[in-house]
Amino acid sequence: MTGADPRTSHRAERYPVSDVVDTDTLDVIQADRLRVANSIVRTHVLLAAGAGFLPGQGLDVAALGLAQMGQLQRLGQLYRLDFSDDLARKLVAVLLGGFLPLRLAASTAGVLKMVPLLGQLAGSLSMAGLGGAVTYAIGQVFIQHFESGGTFLTFDPQQVRSYFEFQARQRLRVTRLADDSAGRA
Repeated sequence: MTGADPRTSHRAERYPVSDVVDTDTLDVIQADRLRVANSIVRTHVLLAAGAGFLPGQGLDVAALGLAQMGQLQRLGQLYRLDFSDDLARKLVAVLLGGFLPLRLAASTAGVLKMVPLLGQLAGSLSMAGLGGAVTYAIGQVFIQHFESGGTFLTFDPQQVRSYFEFQARQRLRVTRLADDSAGRA
């Protein structure tokens, strides 16, 4: 592998880690990497949810996109992968493109935010929950892809769409349950 850039893929090492380190150490390294990756996702889910409370049409969507791109950039750094903002935006756009609940909820939240007071609150809560759920799902999909040796260039949104939708729906369900229990208290 002479001339290979080790930053493009963690698989591009001259001497594979498995030849130098025992299996138990590899498990610890992977567990540590997953812990850090999930911490990155949690941080960016909070940023994405916070974006839902920004005033103004479109500002929340722009901030949500920044949170998601920041998440992918940090995950790329963790997995020692080259990050391309343009490529990452395209991959996320294709991944989100067919997710109907996202399109419906985002447009509903935007309309609600135009109604003074209660509409703004309902729209903000809706956008925060949706933004957090989608950002979480994107993070989980990319972690799974990177853990299996993939890169940004080998990512196929069509192949992971069902896993993405499962993760997003699970997160939305958790958000709704938390909202329901808070409303009862």
